[in-house]
Amino acid sequence: DVSKTLESQVSLIEIPSPQDSLSAVALKPLVFRLVDQLLNELNANKNTTQTKSLNQVDQLFFLDADMRVNTPINALLDKVGEWDPRCSVYLPRERWYTKSDWNTGTMLLDRKYSRPMLEAWRESLEENHDLILHQNTYSKDQWAFMHISTRFRICPLPEGAVSFVADFFTHYIWGERRSTFTHWTSAKQASGHEFKHTQKENQGLRAS
Repeated sequence: DVSKTLESQVSLIEIPSPQDSLSAVALKPLVFRLVDQLLNELNANKNTTQTKSLNQVDQLFFLDADMRVNTPINALLDKVGEWDPRCSVYLPRERWYTKSDWNTGTMLLDRKYSRPMLEAWRESLEENHDLILHQNTYSKDQWAFMHISTRFRICPLPEGAVSFVADFFTHYIWGERRSTFTHWTSAKQASGHEFKHTQKENQGLRAS
């Protein structure tokens, strides 16, 4: 029974309901905290099989909820190879028509090397909560990420890691299953976004 097999391999982490849309996406930088929370709960329940497995998690893939896994990830991980200690995170490059350089819907993270970046991202979201929440010109978590990303080295995931359904060529020509992951995301049109201007002008955080 496939469902029973999957159920035995999946651990769910219960969290309080987010107070707003920003609080929901702000869970991204907390991914290792949530894993540690689960580990503590399993330790308390003496669940030695799952605890042993979680103790060995040094790296993990974070996927947005609107992601589909098309193929086993072994080949992709082989392309990445051994983690480069200079990298804070491995991300797919954004599409040419967006205002950011990287897409955080798919993240390969390392327990040690990603922590400083994740902590800076968390602080950016918390310190600018009201500002970010009330601006609608860019994805809220992405807005905060791009303001801290220049302080860290972002390494690209290999070509073919992610396809975006919003792209014309992916949807109508190449197909949505040509990559390891498919991101069922809405299009991010460049018009109306002033995000990169705020970054280049180095005028601090502001919503346009």
